[in-house]
Amino acid sequence: MWGSDKPCPPRLVVNPYVGCAFQHQYCYIESPARAQDGFREHLLARIKEAHAQGLDGLVVMVSSSTDPFQPIERHYADSRFALEALLENGFLVLVMTRNPQMLLEEGYAHVTGHPRLQIDVSIPSLRENELGSIWYSPVAAPLNETYAAIAELARQGKYVRVKIEPVVPSLGEVQGQTPQELDEIVRKSKEAGVQAILSKTMRLNTSVPPWMYRRLITFFTENGTAERTTLALSEPLRKALLAPVLDACARYQIPFCPCVDSDTISGVSCRVQTSLTKGKPLYG
Repeated sequence: MWGSDKPCPPRLVVNPYVGCAFQHQYCYIESPARAQDGFREHLLARIKEAHAQGLDGLVVMVSSSTDPFQPIERHYADSRFALEALLENGFLVLVMTRNPQMLLEEGYAHVTGHPRLQIDVSIPSLRENELGSIWYSPVAAPLNETYAAIAELARQGKYVRVKIEPVVPSLGEVQGQTPQELDEIVRKSKEAGVQAILSKTMRLNTSVPPWMYRRLITFFTENGTAERTTLALSEPLRKALLAPVLDACARYQIPFCPCVDSDTISGVSCRVQTSLTKGKPLYG
């Protein structure tokens, strides 16, 4: 996934919190969310270390495993602190969230308007507010509110991408996205001013909820290959799962990046772009 010759270039990662309150039914991240003791001091020390080692040219992702703008942020504001510290120290920052609405709040305006900030919004399904679906989240905002926030960020000149991941196969009680659903996500994203779509297929490991693991393990074992501690489906199956996303991106004329599935479908680079690059991809 990572490397100068990969679609997802090397990057640094900052996770302000541990755990995630969004609790999507398919997700492997533990809950509840909690703050980390000494996070701010530790981050400032790491920023200094990154400068000393010449790593300040890399993009920093906030964050890779937990949402930076989940409800706990209203109490601790550690994500805002991280974004401020990183941007003030010259880093290019990629914030990934299911809650872009928080970037439009008054206390975040100075962060949101910074030219070194790019925004990725996670929209895996149209059924996140549908109780009983594998995508359900008890705290995810209605999608119309999310798309309204994306449209406002785009109006402000921000470079926003949407991540449709993971694309999940449909097997019995585990019902992944339909082709029509994937098309609708891409269409709505394009209309909201999104600049690119990123997508990848599901990887299976023992960290996913046990009920889902039990229902998918036979299929992944019989039709997949090992990627270290995870199982990925065969190339033809991954290509088939991503085909509706690729087709929709072509239909609505929006760039598509297949991320870790670039061996199945070609696409544009996933490199970060900001207002500083004027539309040209930045390495890192």
